[in-house]
Amino acid sequence: LLLMSNKIVGTLQSYSFSNLISLVSFDLKFNSIKALQSKAFHKCPTLTMLDLSDQAIREIGEYAFSDMSNLKSIHLNCNFLKRLNKFALANLPSLQFANFSTNKLEIIDEMAFHDGLDCLYQIDLSNNELTELKGQAFARLKNLTILNLKGNRLRSIDWQQRHNFLKRLILENNRLEFVKSNFFRGLSKLE
Repeated sequence: LLLMSNKIVGTLQSYSFSNLISLVSFDLKFNSIKALQSKAFHKCPTLTMLDLSDQAIREIGEYAFSDMSNLKSIHLNCNFLKRLNKFALANLPSLQFANFSTNKLEIIDEMAFHDGLDCLYQIDLSNNELTELKGQAFARLKNLTILNLKGNRLRSIDWQQRHNFLKRLILENNRLEFVKSNFFRGLSKLE
C-alpha cells in the first residue's frame, strides 16, 4: 500500500512509478495532479486499485495505465476531464470497475474503451456533461453489466451496437429528447 494523498504530488510524468513490482494499492487522492502522461504507471504489474480522485486532472494520455495487468479498479472521479481519449484505458485485462463520475466529460472517444478490457463490468459516468452517446463507445465491452449515466445532459442515444449484456442502465436526470426506436430491443437483460 502506498498513500500519497493530500497535496503531495502535482505532476505525473511518464514512468513516474515504474517498477513498483510489489505495490497492490495506490491512493493519490486530494493532490493537484493536472495531467497523466503516457505510461505514467508503466510496469506496476501487481497494482489492483488506483485512486486518482479529487485532483485537477484535465487529460489522460494514451496508454497512461499500460502494463498494469492486475488493475481491478480505477477511480478518476471528481476531476476536470472533458474528454476520454482513445486508448486511455487500453490493455487493462483485469479491470472490473472504472469511476469517471463528477468530471466535465463532454466526449467519449469511440476507442476509449477499446480491446483489452474483457473483465470491465461497471462504469460510472454520472454527473458529467455528456450530451450524446454515439457509435460503438461500449461495443467491445462484452461483460459490461452496469452503466451509470445519471446526471448528464444526454439528449440522444444512438448506439449502433446491441448491448444485450447490460443489466442496469441508469439514465435518470438527463435531457433525453431522442431514443432510437429499437434502442430498448437490444437491452434484453435489463433488470
